[in-house]
Amino acid sequence: MKATYLDYSVKELKDLGVNVNVELKTDIVTTSKDLERFLFENLGEEEEKGVFYKGRYFSIKGDEFRENPLSYEDFKLFFNRESLDNFNLNGLINNELMDKKGRVLSENEFKEDYYSIEECEAFLRKNDYLYFLIGIQSHSNSQISLYESDKTLIKNFGSEGFFGFFYMSKKDFKKTYYNDTSLLLKHMREGMERLEHYLMGNVYSLVIDGVVENTIYGFDIKESLEGVI
Repeated sequence: MKATYLDYSVKELKDLGVNVNVELKTDIVTTSKDLERFLFENLGEEEEKGVFYKGRYFSIKGDEFRENPLSYEDFKLFFNRESLDNFNLNGLINNELMDKKGRVLSENEFKEDYYSIEECEAFLRKNDYLYFLIGIQSHSNSQISLYESDKTLIKNFGSEGFFGFFYMSKKDFKKTYYNDTSLLLKHMREGMERLEHYLMGNVYSLVIDGVVENTIYGFDIKESLEGVI
């Protein structure tokens, strides 16, 4: 196989007499901080720009096919019908909400039933789920908050601010979090932050040598680079 520029480090290319800045038509950085800065400055750019770092080509681009940021979490999201319609969230449904008999609710049932906070809570309580309400403010951005009661939620946002629930079965909660509610809430808040960025479109792909290595929800470039440089 014929070798390409990507098979060499910057130093090796220079030793071979390659004018890297001209022939590669890209920038070169020599420290991880400079790499982080370059990628951050190019977030949201229409044209994907790249940079060489230690012989590998790094770039960042918007992720238009972004997946549900909670797909791999222990807890799930359960939306009321208004949330599905108002925020175009049909693609985010985790079709895994079961009743006690193990019957999975269909997508149609999500849209037609459990419209109000009371109906949602009644189902979750009846089927042994631990849950927290989610409120949302959507103006220039989408701010999501957890609440332990509908009274607190309505006081802060009004009934139209009801977004849905984070939920998990009490059995899974005991097995995974050893009944430690504070640990679960910490995990949920981290998921909530990713969900906010998803709703606002702040989702990016970290690409190394043409291969997507990480999905970034938000602007934490440093975290996305951990383990890959």
